[in-house]
Amino acid sequence: MKTPTTSHSAHRKVTPLSIRIDEGKKDQLAWIAQKQDRSVHYVLLQAVSEYISKETKRIEFYEAAMQASQQYAETGLHTTQDEVEAWVNSLGTPNELQPPVCHK
Repeated sequence: MKTPTTSHSAHRKVTPLSIRIDEGKKDQLAWIAQKQDRSVHYVLLQAVSEYISKETKRIEFYEAAMQASQQYAETGLHTTQDEVEAWVNSLGTPNELQPPVCHK
């Protein structure tokens, strides 16, 4: 999946954005900002950053699952839950197993 990227440059282009928010949420944001000794602007930027990160990961996970499902439908190759659990449970032990191999 191609995700939009952000520049890591110190000279990023910043675009104003306005939102409409009910007064109760605005008051909650102000309270949170005050408790964190931050501005409401800072709290909103943090919330947006966290939302973007969470949703990007969720979308990528969904797309990977759909791709795996399609691959299984085409090839029939898979591993069982028991095989994966045995491998995971062996990690960090003296007798670590190799990752399970896909089979039909």
